[in-house]
Amino acid sequence: MGRIAFVTDSIAALPADQVKKYNITVVPLQVIFGTEVFRDGLDLTEDQFFERLKVAKKLPTTSQPTTGEFEETYKKLLDDPEVDSIISVHLSSKLSGTVDAAAAAAERVKGDSPKEVTVIDSFSGYMGEGLMAIGGARTAEQGKSHSEVVQFIKSMVPKMQVLLLVDTLEYLQRGGRIGGAQAFIGGLLNIKPLLYLRDGRLEPLEKVRVRRKGMERLVEIGAEGAHGRPCQVAVGHAQVPEDAKMLSQIVHEKMNVAEEFNSPLGPVISTHTGPGVLGFVYYPLDDSEKNLILP
Repeated sequence: MGRIAFVTDSIAALPADQVKKYNITVVPLQVIFGTEVFRDGLDLTEDQFFERLKVAKKLPTTSQPTTGEFEETYKKLLDDPEVDSIISVHLSSKLSGTVDAAAAAAERVKGDSPKEVTVIDSFSGYMGEGLMAIGGARTAEQGKSHSEVVQFIKSMVPKMQVLLLVDTLEYLQRGGRIGGAQAFIGGLLNIKPLLYLRDGRLEPLEKVRVRRKGMERLVEIGAEGAHGRPCQVAVGHAQVPEDAKMLSQIVHEKMNVAEEFNSPLGPVISTHTGPGVLGFVYYPLDDSEKNLILP
């Protein structure tokens, strides 16, 4: 019996050890500075991105992978005799056309192989989709079928929570990714907006004036939502590693952390959020999931 191959995109910000452990294929989005195009996480690190951003005359833009890039990725995996099928988990369709490009590629390769390719809209981002890819890979390792793994990942979607603290809404506004948080524009001097992903879109939560208070409030909201259940947690940041450590500490103090991941947000996400963004993802585990997806 062969394996189920897992594919995601670079927005998932999967730690390198997890990519290697579960043999997950990551298709990069792109960051564009003028006429220069960089593959997210491959040609441009987070530090290199912000060095360029400091001197850029115009803000960079981003681009999703093409249908052709996904088609090439799927064909390569389908040609592997050890691969029985593919499950591809991607950034929310409300934020990017990435999942649409993946779905179109899956349709194109259908006639070339009897092996199944399923594309899943995470309606999430960052490690929200990353945890779905990891959870799927872990359930597959336990012998679940393709359809069982697909249903499991889809069951994760409504429970996955992404919470963010940003220094400014300028970058999200310019990139058109602001959603209902547009209501926060105006009168934002010294205000730190708290945002979350709801139904795949970035929406406003609250406004705070002190960054530390914003961290504590994020975790309070997470703790209220988790109701004491053990959680998988992922803490991310853009150029504020010490704040990320502090946020992680607060999460451990106030929430039941079963497993924690840490990874920077990456150049494409940072293009839309700017420096200083801080946040975390949490996924509350049901009793039946503890033995299924915890290591």
